[in-house]
Amino acid sequence: MDGRKISPAKSGQTRVLETSLTTRAREESGFITGLISVYNRRVVAKQMLVALDFLKGIGLTHRDVRPDNIMLVDRVSQPLRVKLIDFRLAEETSKLNEDVKQPVGYRAPEVFLKLAMDEGVDMWGLGCILAFLYIGYHLFPTHCEYECMRVMVRMLGKPEEYILDSGGDVEYFFSLVSQNPSYWLFKMPHEYTRQTGKEVRPPVGGFQFGMRSMDNFHLTILPDPFKKDDWQLFVDLLKDMLHITPQKGSPPMRH
Repeated sequence: MDGRKISPAKSGQTRVLETSLTTRAREESGFITGLISVYNRRVVAKQMLVALDFLKGIGLTHRDVRPDNIMLVDRVSQPLRVKLIDFRLAEETSKLNEDVKQPVGYRAPEVFLKLAMDEGVDMWGLGCILAFLYIGYHLFPTHCEYECMRVMVRMLGKPEEYILDSGGDVEYFFSLVSQNPSYWLFKMPHEYTRQTGKEVRPPVGGFQFGMRSMDNFHLTILPDPFKKDDWQLFVDLLKDMLHITPQKGSPPMRH
């Protein structure tokens, strides 16, 4: 089927889902900056927010929200209609625990650090997807856990100290340098390697192009720049969805 997926149709027949966002972006270099305009990003975002809100309503968390699992229904007749697929990792939100796994680059900080979790891990993944649709590449490195967390901290700031105090895997990435009050410092690569036994590979993605904060999106090269108001609204939305300190909330906010 050339990588295409099958989805149930209302008629009882099957519907072919043509391709994922990742595959479409890879096949057509102009897809991200062409088809996915400001308005069209909103259309995609709305559909995904509705899907995540539905999952929240029935008490489920998808746990694997990434571009590979967002399928385009029909690029010709319905080029902006998308479906969330692959629920193999879905779990009851009330039963989420430290064994939650997400792909590096789309993994929420609470998963890295083994903090208390809720459906916000899916909202984090969606925020990363919307950033991907804006810049055309992954916002956070996908090849190395340390680099992914390092870029998060550089772009979004360090989680609050009281949050770090409660994490199960915080010491993989941070060193406690003061206890009263507590103060955590992000580890150097060699410290991470010594702690985990994992080698750190050089950064890739937006960070290597100078995107050191969410306000640097204007540094990306786009043929048709956003109007200032649209751009600011979009960045404000991403800041809410990609909040480094997880707090309980409802879509589209993580706090």
